[in-house]
Amino acid sequence: MARIAVLITCFNRRDTTLAALSALFAQELPPDNCLDVFLADDGSTDGTGATVQDRFPQVHVCQGTGFLYWNGALRLAWEVALKEDFNFYLWLNDDTFLNKDALRLLLATYISLKAVHGELIVVGTTRDPITGVHNYGGLKRRSWLRRLRFDLIPLHDIPVCCDSMNGNCVLVPSSIVRHIGILNAAFSHSMSMGDIDYGLRATAAGFSIWVMPGHVGTCRSNSDAGTWRDTSLGIVQCWRKLRSPKTFAPRQRLVYVKAHAGMLWPICWASPYVSVLARGMRRWFRRSEP
Repeated sequence: MARIAVLITCFNRRDTTLAALSALFAQELPPDNCLDVFLADDGSTDGTGATVQDRFPQVHVCQGTGFLYWNGALRLAWEVALKEDFNFYLWLNDDTFLNKDALRLLLATYISLKAVHGELIVVGTTRDPITGVHNYGGLKRRSWLRRLRFDLIPLHDIPVCCDSMNGNCVLVPSSIVRHIGILNAAFSHSMSMGDIDYGLRATAAGFSIWVMPGHVGTCRSNSDAGTWRDTSLGIVQCWRKLRSPKTFAPRQRLVYVKAHAGMLWPICWASPYVSVLARGMRRWFRRSEP
């Protein structure tokens, strides 16, 4: 029998969270497998936590402070789940809607690979429900020099090994958690640094990460609109967004790049800040031209 703790975070998108939970509880699990769901509600004001408890009373709702963001909220859910004995921990975004056979296939991939590769993490690939484009999943480093630039692993019909992952749908066995712990408390949200950091820590510790064949479900792609990459915004707005906890908060980014970027970490750390400042300079020069 496998006990799976599902770890989810939410903030002010009640209907989306409820739809994700509905898809989760519709899973066709193998016999003798069971789910326990731990939802960290990080200060929602739209009644998400209360509605979840009403619709899905079996869900353990953990109340956050409102300042935990994705990484901090997932840590909260994980810490609560660690009080019990689970075989696996499944990260699941609350905007990721699983196919009915997703968990069965994740577990089957784990079982089929473990005998050969030892303990491993299994990642599910998602696709955008509108465009059909595969958007989140396993990640491969571009090169030795560009150590923190990653490409999404294309869809395959066999498991594929990767270097790290997006955190939309990730199955982590308890043996790896006992070895490397949970997500790094240094991060809040910060442009996926928490999930990618965890994958890189796992591979550095000698564990492998594999992408499940096919896709596990759907998830809308994030847009650049309103972010630091949005060229329609003013430079001051872009600078503020770049340095926010949701993007590249400088101290958090410093922890990340020093751990994983190698000897070129100062250049890697500075690159997004230099990019925004250079964009501002180009705009200033264009306005100054006669």
